[in-house]
Amino acid sequence: MKKWKILALICVLLITTASPAFGGSPPVIIDPITVDPILTLPLMPLFINEKSVSTIPLYRLYNSSAEIHTYTSLAGEKNDLIADGWTNEGIVAYLSPVKLPGYIGLHRYKVFGSITILSTSPSSMLPWYTHTGIMGYILDDSFTGSVAVHESSRAIEEGEGPWDSDYYYGSHYVSLGPLITFPDIPTGYNLTGNFLDMWESASIVQSVSLGSIPSNLTGGTKRGIGWTTKARGGLVTLMYSSDNGETWYTIAEDLSNASGSGSYLWSVPNITNSKMKIRILWKAEASASATAWDTSPTFSITADPGGIIFIPIDPGISILTIKPAAPTNLSANAGIITKEINLYWTDNSATETGFSIERKTEGGIAFIEIATVDINETEYTDTAIASTVKYTYRVKALGAIMNSGYSNTAEATYTGLIVDPMLPDGFVFPEFPDPPTNVSAAFTDGSQTEVLISWTPPSGDYTGFKVERLSGMGWIELGNTTEDDYDFVDVDLDGLTGEISYRVKTYDGALTSSPSYPVVITLDEEPAEPEPEPEPEPGPDPDIFDGTQSGWAEAEILEAYNNGLTYPGVMYDYGRFITREEFCTIAVKLYEKLTGTTATPGVDPFEDTDNPDILKAYKLGIVNGISATQFAPSNNITRQEMCVMIYRALDAAGFDTSVDPLAAFPFTDYADIASWAINEVKFCYQNSIMNGTSPTTIDPLLNTPREQAIVLIGRTYNSFTSP
Repeated sequence: MKKWKILALICVLLITTASPAFGGSPPVIIDPITVDPILTLPLMPLFINEKSVSTIPLYRLYNSSAEIHTYTSLAGEKNDLIADGWTNEGIVAYLSPVKLPGYIGLHRYKVFGSITILSTSPSSMLPWYTHTGIMGYILDDSFTGSVAVHESSRAIEEGEGPWDSDYYYGSHYVSLGPLITFPDIPTGYNLTGNFLDMWESASIVQSVSLGSIPSNLTGGTKRGIGWTTKARGGLVTLMYSSDNGETWYTIAEDLSNASGSGSYLWSVPNITNSKMKIRILWKAEASASATAWDTSPTFSITADPGGIIFIPIDPGISILTIKPAAPTNLSANAGIITKEINLYWTDNSATETGFSIERKTEGGIAFIEIATVDINETEYTDTAIASTVKYTYRVKALGAIMNSGYSNTAEATYTGLIVDPMLPDGFVFPEFPDPPTNVSAAFTDGSQTEVLISWTPPSGDYTGFKVERLSGMGWIELGNTTEDDYDFVDVDLDGLTGEISYRVKTYDGALTSSPSYPVVITLDEEPAEPEPEPEPEPGPDPDIFDGTQSGWAEAEILEAYNNGLTYPGVMYDYGRFITREEFCTIAVKLYEKLTGTTATPGVDPFEDTDNPDILKAYKLGIVNGISATQFAPSNNITRQEMCVMIYRALDAAGFDTSVDPLAAFPFTDYADIASWAINEVKFCYQNSIMNGTSPTTIDPLLNTPREQAIVLIGRTYNSFTSP
């Protein structure tokens, strides 16, 4: 066919798709459900109504000054590297952005901080390998349309270290005849023998197609909805719209697509409507977002009169009574620790039958109803969210006959406990001095009128030391010394009795170190020989065990109990998930036992709790609220949140909370850890406080039973009190 004929055919197809009649105006239809006149919309263009999954490029970039390559499948990262002076060497090959049956992840690692290696291994091979993400997915063997990407490394010359090497990945081959080809690699590089099968060119790896739907259906009947996909696997969700795609309602969610096709029997709503659509969405797994979809043409439903219940309307009733007033003042607030978004609105109606909450994901195609709540409700908590994703919400009031219009829209993004600040170019973090060590306190004579506090200075630069004593109002500064004075005498002991705690900080100009470990001295008491701690009696203690505890946990629970690290509120029903309130209480006990002090509550900004242990933890910086006025004490706590609270309790107590960045961290679910908790989870793992749930998983988002939480607190105490 000649080119002009092809172009003419394309024009005809576009015109017939974009308009119900050549140049004709769409008819006006009175919809009996909404009463208001509505224009029937022309069919949306094909690229809106359907979407497939295409492969993505794997880019190779080169830094000539460092003589190293790096690789990325993210266009944004590629552009940032180019802006930083890297040279774009083009596309190596193509990857699938989603995981389908038989696909494996292509992982990217950094070695010695600069060398980039691509591998299908899901965990780092040596402690100094840092996993930086999955570039995409490939197949483990050759396939139609694939190319074998070869791997080579730069030879190391005499006097160079392993960090001077570089890895090169390419898909080009040199031919020496019809039967002889070999990889085209840069001069000075040697083939490693590793090959990775990727797509040679851009390809569609997944698409989904709806079966045909008649142009008119009868309300109240059953209708089979069928579908097929290019590749089997994943899950599909069916939805329908009664307003030409503006709002979508779920028919069935997460249906299996194991065979690459399927069907579902839909109960057609018993209404009369001329703006109906069906949409099918495909996603790779339950926790993923939809990446392929297909939408039916607009069709009609004619109600079955025998199945419609007519509601008599008093002619004297105002139309405002039939149609409730729309809600207003919708706001959305993301949680700080707990992964949730809290919605609040103003109820302006006295006749609603409930409220419908709709949500649209950033980059999404439409609002989707996610929940309904009862009459007079003015808030809702959305927990089915992902981190760092922006969600937009709207709410409408439901009526017995008509629904209200929509509220304003509100947006929120859950980012976790800590949000990294945006720092100006050239910003340099100040170097804080280290705290002093070997702090001790002793009376200068038998009269107990003076206490000599002494210490060992740290290395590095500093200008002096600050000495603090614990009082009922917290730590107060007694005085300071110069850089050459490593002791201080406290003579202001009038009115003090019992235990007195001291600590010392190093300062360098305006910068002050974290405090040293506190030391305690007892006033007006003769020193006594320490009594040996009683040996725990063998077997479970009937006063603290109710039979719900696990056998492996009994000894450690009993030890934590004997060390004063728990309380009656969590000493039963040990399999129950521990709450934020309960873990706050035992985290504060950990702090108090480690410091030998009694924490005091701070101000109470929360409307949903006045628990003094929560206010102690809040004052110490161990935990924050989920908003400025809400703490959510009854919410369950996750494993990563516990690590954060343990880390902060130790930091508040003055312990060293540094993390070894090169230590092994062998967990394949590393990416599930929130950015604000990575350092703390690694800290707990390196200090044997929290182990993995398996050799390769740590499950940071799991909720934790009470017995496990008590054991974690006990292990922390043992780790930081053992000599």
